[in-house]
Formats: sequence, C-alpha cells, structure tokens
Amino acid sequence: MKKMLIFSLLCLTEAAYAQSRTINIRFLPVYEGKELVLYQKYAFLDDSVEFSCLKFYVSRIQLGFEDGSTEEVQETFRLIDLEDPASCKITHVSKKMTALHALRFGLGIDSLTSSSGAMSGALDPVHGMYWAWQSGYIHFKLEGSTKYAACRNGHFRFHLGGYRYPFNSWRERVLAVPDADTLSVQLDLAPFIKAADLVHSCEVMSPGARALELVQMLLPQFTLRP
Repeated sequence: MKKMLIFSLLCLTEAAYAQSRTINIRFLPVYEGKELVLYQKYAFLDDSVEFSCLKFYVSRIQLGFEDGSTEEVQETFRLIDLEDPASCKITHVSKKMTALHALRFGLGIDSLTSSSGAMSGALDPVHGMYWAWQSGYIHFKLEGSTKYAACRNGHFRFHLGGYRYPFNSWRERVLAVPDADTLSVQLDLAPFIKAADLVHSCEVMSPGARALELVQMLLPQFTLRP
C-alpha cells in the first residue's frame, strides 16, 4: 500500500512538471543594435561616446496569454546591471500552457514600494540605487563620457527616478511577443543619447520635470529583439 502511494505521488509530480514550461527573459542593452559593452567607444555625432555605468530596475513583470489570462514572474524586482551579465537574465517556470501573447514590466520602482523606505535584496541601498526616503529609488542610472557633454571632462550622469506627485516617473511598458520560450528585450541607448541633448543637459541627479521627461523618452527604446 505504501509503495503504491509513493508511486502515485511520483506520477502526480511528473504530470505537474509536464504541465509547466520554462520561459527565459533577457534584457539586452544595445547601441544602434550592437550589444553594449562598458568602456567601449561608439559613434556619436562626428566623434564617439562611451558608457561606464548602466543600471536599471524592472519590476512586476507579467506574462500575458492568448486566452486573456496573465501570470506574474516570481521575482518582483530585478536590478539589471551591465557589469553583471547574469542580472540581465530572468528565468520563470510557467504553469500556463496556452500561447504567450504579451510581456508587461515596469521601469523603476513603484510609489508604494518607494514610500516604504529602503529594503533588502535587489532593493538594498548597497547597490547604489537609493537616494533617501524623500526621493526613493533611482529607476535608471546611466553614466559615461563624450567630448560633447557640457559637464567637466566630458562626463554625463543621468540618475532618473522620483515617486512623488507630480514627478512620479515609474512607467509600464507592454510588448507584443511571440509564443516562444526565450524572449529578448533590447534597450537601444543611441536614440536616447541623441535626444537627451548632452551639449546642453549632461547631468540629472534628482527627481523633477527633466527626469520625468527623460524617462518618457527612454521607455519606447525597450523593444522586442528579433
């Protein structure tokens, strides 16, 4: 009797495993379609630009399916850090067997979480992505240099965030996706760098109208990589 019970449990476990699928989501920063590498020079105007730091939060990732259902990825907050390639890849075991249809995610940390103060894990201030309780988390951090930047030594720094009205800059992005087990979401920094107008604006270090404007410029640059 005991052996039969164990055998039944094993069969149920195998059946449950068979009714799941592993979906891999990769966030891939690029420059004009080429995979971004820190401290490598890229064409900018008639010279070059290089990047020394790129970090950003993606949060509350949801998968949408053709039957209208949704499923949240188990990891609520992920800090993407280009210095750590492993941080760019998210693995999710899905219980849904219907066709995948959409990917939804937030750029940054929502106001409710931000107003709760500094936390642990991906939200630990040790990662350098937390200002203070008045300002909350930095959603997106980009640093680099080019001779065209108006700041000292040609450096530029964009630390974008803010959770208080009227400068709450947390934004959602929804992408139509194929029914595939691997999804690559690219972030092309070239249009953002060109639109940011480094000649006149090379540093944003606190919440405000300019930070909000730059986040809104950044969001469309997240696209599904073919």
